[in-house]
Amino acid sequence: MMGRKEDEREEEKSPEYEQIRCMAWNVNGWKGDGGNRKIRRIKGEVIKYDVFILTETHVADDEEEREAFNKNFKEYQVYHVHAKEGGNGGRRLGVVIGVKKSRIEETEIEIERETSDEGGRWIVMTMKG
Repeated sequence: MMGRKEDEREEEKSPEYEQIRCMAWNVNGWKGDGGNRKIRRIKGEVIKYDVFILTETHVADDEEEREAFNKNFKEYQVYHVHAKEGGNGGRRLGVVIGVKKSRIEETEIEIERETSDEGGRWIVMTMKG
């Protein structure tokens, strides 16, 4: 017969009780005026979570900027949706979702939709663990 402590430990191990820590943050530019200081601040916060959602990243929709972003968040599989309003001098907009790579091994992720339009930037995903 198991005691109360053993019962609680069994519950903690059960998949139905597994926790995934998530956070969402409107970063108003992932580099910002602070440059590396702001990047370190964002990394310092998101590293505590299994999943992060950053809005208003201000990353351009090109491979070079996506790679620069991903290089700073190597622990995560990163999903991007970005847009640029008003041509070359326009505003950069974007949403990023990061999922810790250690979680991906045990989680099935399906991207249902990635959209950038006048209604905003959207990433719709389903995660099953």
